[in-house]
Amino acid sequence: MEELDIGDVKFHISRPPRVDFPTYRRLQRLMLSPALGTRRGFFRGFTPAFLIAALVSFVGISLGQRPDYAFLVVNDGALMIDAPRLWLYAVGIFLLGAAAVYWSVLSRSRRMLRYIYEQRFTPILDAWFGEQGLRIRWGDTLFVSPWSVVDSVHEEKGVTYLIASSGVSLAFTAQAFSSATEYEAWVAFVRERQRNPRSAP
Repeated sequence: MEELDIGDVKFHISRPPRVDFPTYRRLQRLMLSPALGTRRGFFRGFTPAFLIAALVSFVGISLGQRPDYAFLVVNDGALMIDAPRLWLYAVGIFLLGAAAVYWSVLSRSRRMLRYIYEQRFTPILDAWFGEQGLRIRWGDTLFVSPWSVVDSVHEEKGVTYLIASSGVSLAFTAQAFSSATEYEAWVAFVRERQRNPRSAP
């Protein structure tokens, strides 16, 4: 099969530094949901807020052990249930349980992802970026694709993520380039190619 012509090569990265685990984890999240790139702040604050709400509910349940806060009350010798308080405590218990399950699943998924990163993640050996596409090499594996498969480009704190619909997504740090100027020029180039994949500069 004839290899796709990626056009005039504008950038060639040879043996870029292996990305660290937080960068790899971020890449996986962006692959699952590219929208996280624009709403990262919201999702980052969601888990702490959820756990704080659960903790407050737990404190409320603890206070419920006092007679003044009990949901079982005696009225004229009859034992009655204070429904509003009972619902409040039920919600608190649900939040605590949900927080525990969420934290357990999150911890397990992080351990699994770290195992994949340490045992299966293969660093990039060479990357070529041309006017019409990109060519990436990992060992004996060669990936060649037009720019049209790159759905989005995210640049965050010196790391640029290329999220592709083909299932192959990439992350490059500024350290992969000889200078900050070259890195910025590369970011501008891939952004332009991603926005206009069919037009040559």
